[in-house]
Amino acid sequence: MIPITSLYIALCALMLVALSALVIRQRYRSQIAIGTEAPSLARAARAQGNFTEYAPMILLLMAAAELAHAPAYLLHTSGFLLLASRTSHAYSLLAHEPQHNTFHFRMAGMITTFALLVALSLYLLFKLL
Repeated sequence: MIPITSLYIALCALMLVALSALVIRQRYRSQIAIGTEAPSLARAARAQGNFTEYAPMILLLMAAAELAHAPAYLLHTSGFLLLASRTSHAYSLLAHEPQHNTFHFRMAGMITTFALLVALSLYLLFKLL
């Protein structure tokens, strides 16, 4: 059992449900079943898509690290930063004027996400050596 990573898997699953609900709401409002022609729908779809592109790999890295007996503080820090970075990034995409007011949230989300990918990957590589 990997209890720490399991906690963050569950929290990320709930976040994915919330992001998916936003896409469904925007599809309903714009009456677009396929495609993302409406700007608000495109932003919601990208927030959801971006989450599904990055969160699973970080969760897999966390699970592998937990199985390799990583310290609890490393796993909790990684899980918290994963949720914070993906929330920050999604917020920037879902804002009405993402180019002007929230770009720093998007950058912070991506930088933190990439840092997690690199840090957890390096941790595992060093554990293997």
